Amino acid sequence: MGRFGQVQRRAQGFVGLLTLACGFFMMWGSARGSVDESATQRRLRDEVVSIDALLPSGTHNGALVLAAQKLASPELIEDEFLKPGPYLIIRRHVEMYQWIEQSAAVGGDPEYKLQWHEGQVDFFGFQKPQGHENPLLRVEPLIRSVSVSTFGAFDASVLLRSVRILSPLELAPEKLKDSTLAIVDNKIVLPRSPNSAGGTALGDMRVWYEVLPQGEYTVLTRQLDERNLVGATPSEGMVMRRGLLTADQFFVEETSQTRQVADGLLYIGGFLFFAGLVSVLSPMAGRLSLRPKFPVDGMPAVVVVSAGLSLVAVSIFFVLGRLG
Repeated sequence: MGRFGQVQRRAQGFVGLLTLACGFFMMWGSARGSVDESATQRRLRDEVVSIDALLPSGTHNGALVLAAQKLASPELIEDEFLKPGPYLIIRRHVEMYQWIEQSAAVGGDPEYKLQWHEGQVDFFGFQKPQGHENPLLRVEPLIRSVSVSTFGAFDASVLLRSVRILSPLELAPEKLKDSTLAIVDNKIVLPRSPNSAGGTALGDMRVWYEVLPQGEYTVLTRQLDERNLVGATPSEGMVMRRGLLTADQFFVEETSQTRQVADGLLYIGGFLFFAGLVSVLSPMAGRLSLRPKFPVDGMPAVVVVSAGLSLVAVSIFFVLGRLG
């Protein structure tokens, strides 16, 4: 084997070991996260107090509370495209078909492509701006909230400022001020040229929305006082779910979502672990045989052994996470 072949083999082994280690630590992190989350859930279950949001009481000030009630506002909010609707928060996303600069290999020239990109790409920062000029956005992104809102008998204004996750708004012609606007993939299409003959051109835009609709919610947070259900500082955490849920139902949903995230991390880690094993064991392919139990030799045997060890590792970490 030549010197280049030896270097290549060592590099492959190093990458394999690195991939193997990444997979292992992802699986370990998944199990550890499940255990920690289970402990947190038990602590919260012991601490939380279920309250009636229609009857605020000062005895629960500073306490961790769970309340289920309607989150509402007398206001309807809108923008240039949306008709007034029963939304508490709307966030408008805007993307434009524009020039993107992609870095090239060392010593090479960057590449330029037209593609959809959210927000405005500043072409003045390109290495070669000439010929790659991007027009200005004709519609700006925005976030808009109602000024008055209630959660049962509580003022929900501060609570709304703690909301971080919104839901995609399903667009339909009847929700738009101009029902003739095209909707593609749940996005309003705004051609740069009104007389466009079709296709996608530089400067075309697409607009879509995320919203917090009015409706029934269950909230887990700390009661600030008889007026406000959540503190005004970022340190005051808040978890909100759709629907009127009991404490048991709320924590079942929380546990389910946490496990979905942990399981996803576990399976990704298992795949990396498998890929790392294949890379590390592949130099042994010429000597590896599973006979006489299985008629498998060489590289197929490496794959079978790697898959078996990976399944065992995933199973162990899966059980460890559930035991938490």
